[in-house]
Amino acid sequence: MWRTASLGACLTLWGFAETAPTVTNIHAIHHDGQTFITWTDAAGGSAGEIYRYDLYRSTSGPITSLASATLVERAIYNNSGQLIGPKPFSQATRQDPAQRMSKIQDGGSSLPVWSGLAVYTARVPQAAYYAVITRDTRELLQPSTLSAGNNALQKMVVESPAPIRPVLQVPSSDPSRSPNCCAISGKQNLPLCLRLHGSGGRQAPLGDYWAYWGDSTMGHQDGIQSAFSIYEDQGRGISSGGRQLILTPQDAVWSLNGNFQSETFWYGYKDIPMSATDPTPHIYPITQAKLASILPWVINHYGADPNRIYGSGQSMGGFGQVTWSLRQPNLFAAMFLRIPLLGSWLRAPSLIDVSPRGAPSTVKTANDTLPDGTLYNDATNTPAWVARDCSRNLPYLSWSSGRNDRGVENHGMWASAVQMANALRHCHYGFSFVWGNGVHDSATANLENTLLAQYGVAFARNISYPAFSNFSLDNNYGNGTSTDGDPSGCVNCGWTWNVTSDTATSWSCSFTNPGVTTRATTDVTLRNAQMFKPNPGTAVTWSTSTGYQGKVVADTYGLVTVTGIELIAGTPTTLTIH
Repeated sequence: MWRTASLGACLTLWGFAETAPTVTNIHAIHHDGQTFITWTDAAGGSAGEIYRYDLYRSTSGPITSLASATLVERAIYNNSGQLIGPKPFSQATRQDPAQRMSKIQDGGSSLPVWSGLAVYTARVPQAAYYAVITRDTRELLQPSTLSAGNNALQKMVVESPAPIRPVLQVPSSDPSRSPNCCAISGKQNLPLCLRLHGSGGRQAPLGDYWAYWGDSTMGHQDGIQSAFSIYEDQGRGISSGGRQLILTPQDAVWSLNGNFQSETFWYGYKDIPMSATDPTPHIYPITQAKLASILPWVINHYGADPNRIYGSGQSMGGFGQVTWSLRQPNLFAAMFLRIPLLGSWLRAPSLIDVSPRGAPSTVKTANDTLPDGTLYNDATNTPAWVARDCSRNLPYLSWSSGRNDRGVENHGMWASAVQMANALRHCHYGFSFVWGNGVHDSATANLENTLLAQYGVAFARNISYPAFSNFSLDNNYGNGTSTDGDPSGCVNCGWTWNVTSDTATSWSCSFTNPGVTTRATTDVTLRNAQMFKPNPGTAVTWSTSTGYQGKVVADTYGLVTVTGIELIAGTPTTLTIH
């Protein structure tokens, strides 16, 4: 490396260095707040592997000198017009001419193979010009020169800010997208499930295939491409027989080192973005920004029922659900997770920098921080976050875990599951939790199927429900060690209920549990109340169909909990609160 760098320096010193070849055929279009700049790469196939491309922008006229332009994106990959999605994220994929190329507007044609693509997000109304400079990753060649009409745009682009809009790449009717099972029917008001894949996964090869190019909050620089699929499913998942929409984003992004640490853990990655003023690397929540952008767009575009938005995920996907979805106010109705990591991962995402600033690091420390200085491991400690404030109206949470699960960096995933259950119980949130004596595998993951069948259609944001706790027939999950508590069991399993009244002055609900064969007791907290919302400290009266009655005071969060309600086998119990 030293000899190569020295040779490059000598060539530059004596003025004999050759320049990198120039891209050709530069064009630009603007729509939905973004400018799409395309070109033909300086070289295609394996010959193009050594080249990266920098994007310059000017508002004063065509770029004739880089001194009068601003570098807005750098180190753009060869064949960057390729549609993101296929793995591995390596040059073998980049150089495969059979892979799909991106469409940059709905109804348009795919870009030709060996096309370059950069996307600039407009911040203010302006007219701009662009140029693309070729750089040699070996540092043997000087950057390419400016060539009007080839790599320097001569016609201005009129830009105006607007919400980012995904571009449809492949419709669900395409034979490659399994239309017989999963095509979009256009039916309105369907429930929608955000499904986050586990480590190594990708978006589903079903339904509509969309690509979008994020702004500077969604990547190390503006214009990083991401993708998601959305399909319509019937009878497989949370809807238990009814139709539903399934949204499946892709977590992984292109990294400097192929597929190494290209996953962001549905959170972000450690980097110094182009827009950052702090030279210290931080973990930026870029993936969370992507989810915050695409989910509302999908709900609106497909006319999904906003009261029936659900979350599901396995392993790393479960981590994404509790670190982002669970914390979104008034968005999700319920979440169903398989072997999720519920506490701090204790492993920070690596550097995903694709610029020449450095190779991916092996980040694995306790001191990694977010841009505001918060420790990453504190920010992802969901049980602690839940317990800090019981006033939040969190969605119902259901999951499966294994008592011998140490599936992530030898991390005690069972201990995190117990901590989460304790936090939810402390706050009287609605949850269910099934476990076995297994490990981080499909058998443990599939324990969630029972809870999914029981509760998959029970929740909506516009309907209140009874949150059960301290059910006398619940199993004992212990203290978080693999030797304490029952080897297998469930908390809050088997309940069915029907809310018959939710007014400003009363709430009434009947419920039953087939596990009650003689008598049992449970506590009930009114959750997700629509109308019955007593102020903290308000005394309310309650009665049950089994002949009991009493008074209870709404706690400091305005929650009403009735304790020790008696249940009789085979008979629904009705609780009424005035």
